[in-house]
Amino acid sequence: MLALKIILAPALIGRTTLAGWRCGQGFAGWLGSFPIVAGLVLLILALSFALATLLAFVT
Repeated sequence: MLALKIILAPALIGRTTLAGWRCGQGFAGWLGSFPIVAGLVLLILALSFALATLLAFVT
């Protein structure tokens, strides 16, 4: 999980940014909306908040 947060998610966002510089904002927006980019970021956020919520209920 930590590897996803540190390496994979920022790498995908960085690649989208580079694509935006090279091909334009429209292409970067189109690329950033793909599930592989947006879905990974949303999965990491969901898992992080779910764990925090679970810990709040347990303690």
